[in-house]
Amino acid sequence: GAGEKSTMGRGGMSSKIAAARVAALGGVQTVIASGYNLDNITNVFQGKDVGTLFLAAPRPNKRQRWLTFATNSQGRVEVSEAAKQRLLDPQAANRSLLASDIVRVEGHFAERSVVEILEAKGGCFARGMMQMSADTCRDSLAHAPGEVTFTSARPAMNPHDYVILDGA
Repeated sequence: GAGEKSTMGRGGMSSKIAAARVAALGGVQTVIASGYNLDNITNVFQGKDVGTLFLAAPRPNKRQRWLTFATNSQGRVEVSEAAKQRLLDPQAANRSLLASDIVRVEGHFAERSVVEILEAKGGCFARGMMQMSADTCRDSLAHAPGEVTFTSARPAMNPHDYVILDGA
């Protein structure tokens, strides 16, 4: 079954897939192939169709790798659909996440904490470091939609402080 230890190696297929995904997110092409056929290594490097290929994502910079793999989320913020589209668009004029873009806050986190960024459907599409605490975000939510305050116009997250996750 899934996750069971094979007779040849360590860990089941699910652990191999998880490792391949991490490598692909790190910008490395990865192939999972049978270890019983020793020619598979040569075949992979010759570009032959062997096993399952995990395509490499664009190589993330050090900060993006840190945000993706070396941090624990301290909370979650849900953003508007317009904000999500702006964050996903590398050509957008302002790629900062504003306090006014946040529609819901989960958890208690301090300024400079790493959080998950959720879309309206609840799925996590990014991770980033907040420039304000959960309480400050919640205070901003208390104002009427569209009301501009010092806090609502302030960046909650700067463009270099978040990373878009695979599949977004």
